[in-house]
Amino acid sequence: MTYWLDVEDLFEWALVNRRPSGIQRLSFELYRALVALRPQEIAFCRHDRIRGTLRTVAWAEVEALFAGLTGKGQSTSAAPLREKALPVGQAGRVRRIASRLPADIRVPLGEAVRNQTAALRAGMRTGRGLVQAGR
Repeated sequence: MTYWLDVEDLFEWALVNRRPSGIQRLSFELYRALVALRPQEIAFCRHDRIRGTLRTVAWAEVEALFAGLTGKGQSTSAAPLREKALPVGQAGRVRRIASRLPADIRVPLGEAVRNQTAALRAGMRTGRGLVQAGR
């Protein structure tokens, strides 16, 4: 018997958030425990909005997404700024559009956007530091 777990919430969260909340952490730990106990019986799925169906998601994809959210397996910048990059309402539209992309495009694209944002913020902090040093 296969037990299907819907991981849509975790993927939706990762589209617009840099770190997992307690809910995402708890969900992931439950997923991990179930896979460890019954690896042949646990499978993952998420909603495919284009086709209006569910599609399978590999456990490795879930693990990689969570590792990206927690900074495990990659370097993280210290104390990221928590400002909104998009006006209110825009984030929802971007999220809806991004959710239609296949995971093999959407996940690395989201990672690239987060990395670019981090680089821009680091550049701004560097500029502020240079201005302050020149005083």
